[in-house]
Amino acid sequence: MRVLGRMSIGQKLLAVPAVALILLIAVAVAGNMASRRLSTALDSVVSVDIPAVHALTESERAVAAAHAGVYRVLSQANAVFPTDNTTVVSTAALRKAVDSAQKIFVARESQATAADAEGKKRIALAAKLLAETRLR
Repeated sequence: MRVLGRMSIGQKLLAVPAVALILLIAVAVAGNMASRRLSTALDSVVSVDIPAVHALTESERAVAAAHAGVYRVLSQANAVFPTDNTTVVSTAALRKAVDSAQKIFVARESQATAADAEGKKRIALAAKLLAETRLR
């Protein structure tokens, strides 16, 4: 209070906007730092997470297509009624679907970073299992 008592009225009137200006600068600096952190996190999502999700979605579709083809072949093989030639799934198409799924897993494994080592192990296992269960 002694400081305010020693100040003239003009100095007191200038002190209020000066304090407000200092607080405004502090808020602007904090906002800028938060914006940069948000930008870094968004860049990480765009460059790392979204391509990984796209690759996993593509591999899931390929595996689902191969699974559906195998299911159709097994269903038709166990059916007691004759099938027409338009619904018969060729084993070549199934081989192609399984090969496609395996290529996607192998490509994703090579793209995986050391940060997601557990995911890389799972992808390698899926590619290995696909290679072992190929149609002959």
